[in-house]
Amino acid sequence: MAQKVPVFLHNDKPIVESFVIIEYIDEIWKGNPILPEHPYEKAMARFWARFIDDKCLPPMWNSIWLKGEEQEKAMKEAGEVLTILDNELKDKKFFGGDKIGLADIAGNFIAFWSGGQIRLAGLMNGCNGDR
Repeated sequence: MAQKVPVFLHNDKPIVESFVIIEYIDEIWKGNPILPEHPYEKAMARFWARFIDDKCLPPMWNSIWLKGEEQEKAMKEAGEVLTILDNELKDKKFFGGDKIGLADIAGNFIAFWSGGQIRLAGLMNGCNGDR
């Protein structure tokens, strides 16, 4: 466990892995829930968080760091998954509607970390770039 990143310490006990940490925080501090109460909405939040982590991050990363045909393939795939996310968000501010939640936290890298790279690589063509 010591080699895992990130690590969250609470009461001198380590919690590892991003999604595990987020769900732990959601269970400990109930004031501003990260996951919805309803089981279906909770399942959908987890689905979109995993989709972002498993399907969006790899092609976006590859579209920046790979070269040639591999980069072009990654850029196409990144554009496709970003379009899926854009269609899911529609006119909502957050995946859960009006409140930030698990999927929004999982996807923060899209706007924060790779916002400039997305525009430079031309991946936002056809997407609403305001999100």
